[in-house]
Amino acid sequence: MNTLSKPKKKKPGRPRQPEPSSFLFEIKDWEPSYILSINHDRFFGGPYREYMHIDFDALCLRPVKYQGQIIRFTFAGERDRLELEISKRNSDWRPICIGSLELQKEGGAFYASVPHDSMGFLMDAIARGMLRFVHLWGGQLKRGKCLNTSLTMMKSVNPDDY
Repeated sequence: MNTLSKPKKKKPGRPRQPEPSSFLFEIKDWEPSYILSINHDRFFGGPYREYMHIDFDALCLRPVKYQGQIIRFTFAGERDRLELEISKRNSDWRPICIGSLELQKEGGAFYASVPHDSMGFLMDAIARGMLRFVHLWGGQLKRGKCLNTSLTMMKSVNPDDY
């Protein structure tokens, strides 16, 4: 009789979802930029391309591990952000994120495409100090990167709540 038994095979199933992560930043300095150009992209409709960005530096407040790092945020305005072409062609398509965060030992970056129509509001509110904090919610950092599923901007926060 063999006293060694075969290890049981793990049953296939849904992979366990990692716990979401939360990041809190305080906006320090910002600048808008605007570009209008001839469209040289044969796959993009229309004769012109328009680029409207808000770039800002923000101090990481939470998690404590990254506290004090400066992160460069870029919000790029897109006219079709709320009604993407792919969602018109494929009703089953769902987005996986609203933006992507990269955190390294020395700083990092966050990039998101936002609705073009929101850019004026965002610039005005940031300039007036009405939006001073950014809260990102999403996946766990892996190799210093993660996709975020939610972004909230607000005037005031209690960092201890995060």
